[in-house]
Amino acid sequence: MFNGMKHIAITMLGLVLLAMLVACEGPGSALENQFLGPPTATPDVEATVEARVEIAKASLVAPAAAPLPTYTPLPTYTPAPTPAPVVVVKEVPVEVIKEVIVEKLVEVIVEATNKKLEGNNAALEATVAELEATNKVLEDNNVAFEAKLAQLKAASKALEKGAQHAAASELDSAMKEELLALANNRDAWFLASDITAESLEGLYGSWSVICRNETSLADYKGTVYEVVRPWVLEMLKMELKDAQKAKRYYKVESWSSPWAYVEQTWKLGDKIVLGPERQLYLIESGAWRYHDC
Repeated sequence: MFNGMKHIAITMLGLVLLAMLVACEGPGSALENQFLGPPTATPDVEATVEARVEIAKASLVAPAAAPLPTYTPLPTYTPAPTPAPVVVVKEVPVEVIKEVIVEKLVEVIVEATNKKLEGNNAALEATVAELEATNKVLEDNNVAFEAKLAQLKAASKALEKGAQHAAASELDSAMKEELLALANNRDAWFLASDITAESLEGLYGSWSVICRNETSLADYKGTVYEVVRPWVLEMLKMELKDAQKAKRYYKVESWSSPWAYVEQTWKLGDKIVLGPERQLYLIESGAWRYHDC
């Protein structure tokens, strides 16, 4: 806008100067001739000047008013919002340590262990008591067995010294066969794998009534098969199945009514595994019975 007004002022100023120059030069001056052409007649100077001024004014093109720019109000200042702090949540794996009441745990473990140990101790004590009882029975049986052996040896020595022995040939053949058969049967019953009623009753029935001394069949079974037989096999260093394979030999060594000695020998091939040993028998109620007391 200021530039437009400036141009208008300069133009107007130029026209005024031109008019003054023309006026100063006078009619017919070179300047007038240049701008107004050569004079044809003496014109009315004032009229001519005014006409020229009018012509100059008319030739002037009034500058178009430049439209003022539309005023656009500045936006109301709004302060920038204070930036909120950005909270960065970073997940960090944290090992959760569970609190364990160690003392309580140890107490529970110790209590359970103590109960288990007490149970084991009770079982051990019961086992020890049972073993002691079994050992006591074995000791009693060994004492009784040794006593019977001692009695048997004493009886054997008495027979050897004081009795008048008759020759074995003087024994009745039928009685002799019964005696040897009984000796063989007793060993077979003694070595039986299956302890049947026949084996047990055969041994018990062929045992001297004097030696039984109110011993029950059950007690006799326990003594023979649980004490005496294991002791004999251990002494021979043999298994039961090996002892069953042995061949058994018997002969009447001496006879003095009602007593008779039978010699017993066991062999595996040519090897003697038992004997020769003497067994004492006697006649009770018309039948042979084994006497070991």
